[in-house]
Amino acid sequence: MSQEKRSQIAQNLLSIHQEIKSLSRQYEVSEPVLLPVSKKQSVTKILDAYKCGERQFAESYFQEAVEKIKALPEDIIWHYIGHIQSNKLKVIAEHFDWIHTLASRSHAKKLNRYCQQCEKVMNVCIQINVDQEPQKSGIDIIQSEEINVMVNEIIDNCPSLQLKGLMCILAHTDNYDKQLASFLQLRTLQDELKARYGLSLDTLSMGMSADISAAIAAGSTILRVGQAVFGAR
Repeated sequence: MSQEKRSQIAQNLLSIHQEIKSLSRQYEVSEPVLLPVSKKQSVTKILDAYKCGERQFAESYFQEAVEKIKALPEDIIWHYIGHIQSNKLKVIAEHFDWIHTLASRSHAKKLNRYCQQCEKVMNVCIQINVDQEPQKSGIDIIQSEEINVMVNEIIDNCPSLQLKGLMCILAHTDNYDKQLASFLQLRTLQDELKARYGLSLDTLSMGMSADISAAIAAGSTILRVGQAVFGAR
């Protein structure tokens, strides 16, 4: 990688961290964590971000991710944010520290079993389909019974899974008010679950490059940002 490209990633990271800090002050909320999304990015680019101080990265594709995880420093915390395939849960358990896209009781049970075999506890978020898009994964936000069943499954029957909170991916829109309304739905749902179950859920994984401002305003704790960090793939 050229010095120019390395400098660009460093500048991108500086710029986005400054934006996150500024927006957090503007909305008077706690500053969320920046989670660089490194799918389809090279080991060299990820390592450059690592040298800038980043220690957490997110991946979506199993085979590509495993190769990069093996090649990169061991102190990186890896987040899985992609679609879950049942036959790949063993790979997720073995190589990742977080999974943001859990939305099935059967997947939770299987993931728990594999984590037990690995003698590890994995942080998990339940994916919620806040905009009720049929093509998107996640539990539909209006399916309150299904959400409650999922929460109960994790906290009662999956000791190797630590439920941290909720995750969403919005329908594509550039309308700030629509973005904010959707994110606030997820925050309200999390507040309801915390009150109902007495849980100390502390993670709202929401917000990407195109909707950072609304996500921060709504109280995001993890921003999943790819292009704004690494540039176009």
